[in-house]
Amino acid sequence: MTGKYFINKILFTMDYLFGDNISKIFEEREIKYELSNNTNRLRFIYVDDKLFATIRANGTYALTIHGASILINYSDYMKNCVMINNEIEQFIKVGGSVFNKHIIDAGENILLDSEAIIINENKKLIGVGKALTSHDIMKRSEIGAAIKVRHI
Repeated sequence: MTGKYFINKILFTMDYLFGDNISKIFEEREIKYELSNNTNRLRFIYVDDKLFATIRANGTYALTIHGASILINYSDYMKNCVMINNEIEQFIKVGGSVFNKHIIDAGENILLDSEAIIINENKKLIGVGKALTSHDIMKRSEIGAAIKVRHI
């Protein structure tokens, strides 16, 4: 398989996971990847020589803060974001999870086990994590954890 194959696979997967045509924001950026030594499958994605995401075994992307900072430049980025109260930001920065009662809004691409970009009320990037519920439950529920924060 050629390098072009893996680049196309990365871009198509980004469109699938994060929204149609999100791959357009990568047209002017340098994308590199690293394959697993054992399986020869995609393992890491680098954008502009910084780690963008790690590929999970199920094929989804575990974003880094660098990856999230690129995705929030997309016009429809709110589909992948969870907006939290400004007051709770300090607790998340020390390693806490995001609970449903602190969520103001959640984008439609947020599903169980998907990537969630966490932003505050000022739309400033706070962190990245794994959604523990869907966007509907995040917006309606007042109890329980919503996002397991991975990177701050």
